[in-house]
Amino acid sequence: MTALWTRIHAQLSLPPSELTYEMVREAVAQKVCATDDLRWIPSMPSPGSEDGHDFGTAVAALANAEGGIVVVGVTDVDGAAEKIIPVPVDLAPQRELRALAASCVRPLVDGMVIAPLAAGTGEGGVLVVAVPGSVDAPHVVGELSALGAPYFAGADLRWMSEHQLAQAYRNRFRAAADQRDAIAELTARADALIEPAERTWLVVTAVPARNGKAASPPLPRAEVAAVLEAGLKLGHEAYPIRGDRFDVLRLLSSDAIRNPRTGLRCWVVRSNHYAEPLERDDLVHVELHQDGSVLMAVAVDKLVLREEQAAVGRRVPVKAVEAVVMEAVAVASAYSRNRGRTSLLRTRVEFRTAETDVALLAVDSIGYMSNFMQVVPGSRAVRRPVAVEAELDPIGEVDSLRGFAGRLAQDILHQFGVERCALLG
Repeated sequence: MTALWTRIHAQLSLPPSELTYEMVREAVAQKVCATDDLRWIPSMPSPGSEDGHDFGTAVAALANAEGGIVVVGVTDVDGAAEKIIPVPVDLAPQRELRALAASCVRPLVDGMVIAPLAAGTGEGGVLVVAVPGSVDAPHVVGELSALGAPYFAGADLRWMSEHQLAQAYRNRFRAAADQRDAIAELTARADALIEPAERTWLVVTAVPARNGKAASPPLPRAEVAAVLEAGLKLGHEAYPIRGDRFDVLRLLSSDAIRNPRTGLRCWVVRSNHYAEPLERDDLVHVELHQDGSVLMAVAVDKLVLREEQAAVGRRVPVKAVEAVVMEAVAVASAYSRNRGRTSLLRTRVEFRTAETDVALLAVDSIGYMSNFMQVVPGSRAVRRPVAVEAELDPIGEVDSLRGFAGRLAQDILHQFGVERCALLG
């Protein structure tokens, strides 16, 4: 998949979408200038040459900041795009660029994508190298006394000073902790809006690995419905449609989806859309944040009929756990695609309840089409469920999203002694 949101999109006032040769051609016609997240290279660089060193330096500099693209096959004058000089776009030059980046940049930049954009005339085209902002920064190029960590300040190439290098290493080592802090903050905010005292909530939170400073524009209110519908569609593609499956997003009314509430740098969609000011959310709570984070909380025990509730403990439908995790992963993926974000999402799944020692019981439907549930034979009650985490590639294929959601759901269900997922297994 090519880059979904780039400086070219921004300069041409285009919405997030896959980058095309026509977009590059229009950017050249408008003489778009190189910036700290867009570089032009006139021809295929070669190992050991000056242009090869320049390419490696550009890759390292982009990875050391918030990412960007290198377009190979475009000349420039003082940074302004001048002319397209077609380069080969078959597999061989793509391998050469990967090998060159691997030989020039240390540590290796993970997640770099090379997209061939053919001109359609049989004369080649341009190669777009999408470089993500790296959690492994700082990346260095050169050898011995010429070793350095580059970065771009606008169109200018600069090199990190000693204190900048020290800060970059501190950022690398605390990146995972920062993500977990962000997840904890989002979850704590949600606790104030939902009813943990009366319900058992399954909360799924996804936070970007790195938030780009050249990020796509905030999600307009009118596009919230499109993101949720795209998430529901992805969820349906990822796991089967059957009578005993929960459709969590379908529990949100059309009014709630089309008219989301305003939150702190986010849109909030809730099942009790017309609730009074003092009422908390009663069943489903979804947040889409400007930085690309997503939170979905569902009162899974409320999905069990009242008369089926156990006198002691709370029942957790195992298929509801699978559905919540799958649909939350699908919404996070759909939101990233809509906004053109490609960075990994640290995803956390946990139960939230005000009672610290409440017994949670895994239940499942008795028959294929039945709404009546019973405790899963051989399962055990869970009083201190453990949160589970993993990193999601939001632009992965459907099978990849399904496998990711299945692993998270399975980690939750294993705590109840449930061996495998029924829908995602």
